[in-house]
Amino acid sequence: MSENYTKTFNELKNVESGEYEECVFERCDLEGIELRECIFTNCTFNGCLMSNIKIINSKLADCKFNNCKLIGIEWSKFDCQFGFSNIFTNCDMSYSVLVDIDILGSEFHNCKLTESYFEYVKAKKVVFEKCDFKDTQFLKCDLTECDFSTAINYYFDIRENICKNAKFNKEDAVYLLKVFGVKLE
Repeated sequence: MSENYTKTFNELKNVESGEYEECVFERCDLEGIELRECIFTNCTFNGCLMSNIKIINSKLADCKFNNCKLIGIEWSKFDCQFGFSNIFTNCDMSYSVLVDIDILGSEFHNCKLTESYFEYVKAKKVVFEKCDFKDTQFLKCDLTECDFSTAINYYFDIRENICKNAKFNKEDAVYLLKVFGVKLE
């Protein structure tokens, strides 16, 4: 297994098995690749295309994704026994799947999370700043103290999720009441 520390990778087309710590990935086209036995720690991904990657025995922790296309990723496939704390900024994360994963400490800024699926996700205190959740499902998630106050298009059954002290904006919070048959005029 190769070890890579503080390296910068430009326009990479594949990632070899190994450890990547404090590395920077610039404009890499990794669409559809297989990440096998890769460990990414404190790495930064800028303008990368990583849609539909397959994750096998790999870890991801404390990484930053900026202006990346991360469509169709099953994030739960990453080994997350110590959590999944990453920062996503201006990313298209549509069709993401997060099941039985702890994303405490993660941040999502201006991300598109349309048609994504969250189930049994521990998301305490996660910030979803200006995120778009059109047609996204949340099922049995712990959203305690999450901040959805600038997010849009979220709709989920608040009876099926823990929402204690979560923040919502007034305009979109109305949709959370639909499960109770409430009509506001």
